[in-house]
Amino acid sequence: MKSRSPVAACLVGCAALVLAGCEPSDGKVAVNGTVTFNGKPVEAGTVQFIHSATEADTVTVTNVAYTTRMTPGSKKVVVNAYRKTGELLRDPTDVNSGYPVVENYIPPNFNEATELSVEVTSKGGRHDFNLTGEDLIEKKKKK
Repeated sequence: MKSRSPVAACLVGCAALVLAGCEPSDGKVAVNGTVTFNGKPVEAGTVQFIHSATEADTVTVTNVAYTTRMTPGSKKVVVNAYRKTGELLRDPTDVNSGYPVVENYIPPNFNEATELSVEVTSKGGRHDFNLTGEDLIEKKKKK
């Protein structure tokens, strides 16, 4: 009986992988998109895709974009975006300290009282969030 060479076995294994596809078999699909607020890119924030009362996928938004993997289905969506307020938090024990205060500026109807939802299909896909509303940091400055 003639045995196969290691090279032939490797080629057969590689061909099997190509035919099977390269997607992981964890049931998750690729999801990506962008987040803007009042037409401007969200530079830093999070998007949370909530599956149930106890399960969610949270992804970081960096320079307007996000990308993640998740299971398909209906998702409630929570968006938070953060930026410096211009205020400094001082350490009373260190007169030279000054830490920038960072706050969420997205209105509650996109986070704690979200009205957003998406349907993630078995093919995954793109979900852009073009949000509009009153900037909470600017609102606070007007008071």
